[in-house]
Amino acid sequence: MNIYLSPHEPPDKSYVWVQNVAALNGIVADSEARTIICDMFLAQFTYEEIPKVLQHVYKKMRTGCELSIVEPDLNFISRYVLKNGVDQDYLSQTVFVGTAIKSVPDMETIVLGLPPNMQVMHRGFYEESCKSLLKIRRSA
Repeated sequence: MNIYLSPHEPPDKSYVWVQNVAALNGIVADSEARTIICDMFLAQFTYEEIPKVLQHVYKKMRTGCELSIVEPDLNFISRYVLKNGVDQDYLSQTVFVGTAIKSVPDMETIVLGLPPNMQVMHRGFYEESCKSLLKIRRSA
């Protein structure tokens, strides 16, 4: 099963759209998901809630499952602001567009909190959108 965790509909209709943790628990059995994309999903939670939400997501991953996390990243946004200055219009259109944001997670904190059976496959930052991409694979 391919899961798209996001407040926005998936561009690829082969993914099952899940908008919240309760729906995730009702739709996806533990160890059932082959692919999970979190697109602006974690930003809907407070910084303190994110580790618990991620634990729910990790439980849904089968061995070999790839988790892609696409979120604004506080560390990278800070670097962008230091490099380019504050452009409120640009940041409003890229970071704070479309949904209620309760936090701006940083990928380093997510990586440091990964269980031992999860490996980082890719890390990237997309300056044009002020978003970070983190790809994680479950090994066992």
